Amino acid sequence: MKNKTLEFTKNIALSTPPYYLGGVIGAELSDLVIDNETAILISSTAGESLTGWFSLLGFHARDNKETYKTDNHWNLKKLASDGVRKLLPAVAAAEIAYGISRTALMKYLLSIDYSSSGASITADIITTPVYFLAAITTAKYMGTLKDDNLPNLQ
Repeated sequence: MKNKTLEFTKNIALSTPPYYLGGVIGAELSDLVIDNETAILISSTAGESLTGWFSLLGFHARDNKETYKTDNHWNLKKLASDGVRKLLPAVAAAEIAYGISRTALMKYLLSIDYSSSGASITADIITTPVYFLAAITTAKYMGTLKDDNLPNLQ
């Protein structure tokens, strides 16, 4: 059996650069078009969450080809279903806490005249390690990550 905890950790780490990039692009586009602090916060966080989530699902699918690929066709319906049923609950609490703390920190950084992209990336770099720990611990506790060679936290 695969070490799912290590695989999940690797996939979160690999999806971090697109996650950061989505936040920066959302912040900069919003700053160019609207120039409103609230809009910058919302578009940065939404852009980051969407790019991060889709890249995480992509890495998850790549590691589980035997589950999601048959006859050289990807079963996207099953991937989306598993993403909502298994992965989303594992990271939902961490994602909510991360979104709130990141938004508060980014709001502060914007108030002291950081650029929108600078505020986005700085807030991400500060809050991401806590998100990693929370997501992995929650997934392990919920039983989403079941490894033969590791004790379950339940």
